[in-house]
Amino acid sequence: MLQKIFKIALVKTNFSFAKQFLLIFLLSFSSSVISDSYFTGNTGYFDPKIEFTNFNEQYLEFLILDKVNQIRETYNAQSLKYDEKLKLAAYSQAKDMKRWNRVSHTQISLKKATLMKRMQYFHIPYKYVGENLADVYLDTRLNVNFSKETIWVSSYKEAADTLVLSWKYSPGHFENMIDPKFKYTGIKVTYNQNRKTIYAAQVFGG
Repeated sequence: MLQKIFKIALVKTNFSFAKQFLLIFLLSFSSSVISDSYFTGNTGYFDPKIEFTNFNEQYLEFLILDKVNQIRETYNAQSLKYDEKLKLAAYSQAKDMKRWNRVSHTQISLKKATLMKRMQYFHIPYKYVGENLADVYLDTRLNVNFSKETIWVSSYKEAADTLVLSWKYSPGHFENMIDPKFKYTGIKVTYNQNRKTIYAAQVFGG
């Protein structure tokens, strides 16, 4: 969890050729992103600055999933596979957070009021489900709990690092991240250009 302006919510490596190809494919959606991008030293990640006028949601979602899977591998948990129905549930909650500018697991809509109701609404059959939520402000220096360093968030990698670290340093969120019962996930980010805020939702299933 981040101090003051960073909010999170909870319900219970090697850079391969394939990853490089996927990154180039995702970045190809935005010519301005490609022109501003660069490789970051040993990480191999493109790390362009986020511009809301040409925001590449898919690239940020890719980075979040890749970082979560790296953590899971450290704890001998199977890498999460992407599930489109879980992504629908994640998008529903990320869109609601953007609408109301809050991080919450509930919605006003009775049909999607809770995570379990969203599972029913989108016909998601998993026995075990979980949800991690967070938001982050751009062009702001943030402190992650238990970390002495501050993070200035202005690029895709910095945003992904901040979101994933906030979950990592929160016991309940971290439990979701490394839970071996979860095999699948869906991730969606939304953004409010006026508030310069990104909202992220990750839904787990197993």
